[in-house]
Amino acid sequence: MGKTMVAILSAPMLLAALPVTAQAATLVRTGNDTQSNNQQAFAGSILANDLINAGSKSLLSVTQTGYTAFGNSSQASTVLNDGMNGANTNGFDSSGGAFDSDGTFSLVYKFDLSTARNGYDLTRISSFAAHEDNRTGQNYTVFVSYVTTGVDSFVNLGSFIGSNAGGLNQASRLTLENDVNSGVDAFASGVAAIRFDIAPADPAATIYREFDVVGTAAAVPEPATWAMMLLGFGMIGATARFRRRSIKVSLV
Repeated sequence: MGKTMVAILSAPMLLAALPVTAQAATLVRTGNDTQSNNQQAFAGSILANDLINAGSKSLLSVTQTGYTAFGNSSQASTVLNDGMNGANTNGFDSSGGAFDSDGTFSLVYKFDLSTARNGYDLTRISSFAAHEDNRTGQNYTVFVSYVTTGVDSFVNLGSFIGSNAGGLNQASRLTLENDVNSGVDAFASGVAAIRFDIAPADPAATIYREFDVVGTAAAVPEPATWAMMLLGFGMIGATARFRRRSIKVSLV
């Protein structure tokens, strides 16, 4: 009886010790800020140390597919993670760290799991757009993959639309967080990669400047926790052996 009770009590401890790798909350739009007469209105909010920023130890690789430059050949070849807002646009020239999403394209940011084997817990996404005329509406879908299901197995977290600023020299910032404790608790935990599928927005194509993804490395169970897990597995095994012996004795 004593061994059986220990095994039963050990099971909840084992479940509590396992890393969380599923979606923790619903991703929702918590901010849609727009401003006219200043393409640099939200430049000060762009992070140079978020999880997907170029050079960050948390970022393994970036893949860009389906994108075609609009207007002219001076379009920047950035992948929207250089930590900068870029220069002001001038006519159809979208150079200076900007992407013109006149069509549909995808950006995939894979995290470096060698430095965080349980993946990353994501708390906020911020996206920025700016242009001199009518190109700051945002429209994209967010996908994530989890460590437990594989880096290339993506789950759709929703599509999000941000309003166009209107007027001249516009800027916009779209903020996505969880719907429970915005900006604090994760909207997805144990994440291996994040993908943005970007679509044209009304009333005109968007000039994106930057995507920021904020979060932290998912916690790794402490040695004491692992010891309790191993102890629990041992107790469960001992209980199974005890039950087999009991069955044999009763048969005799």
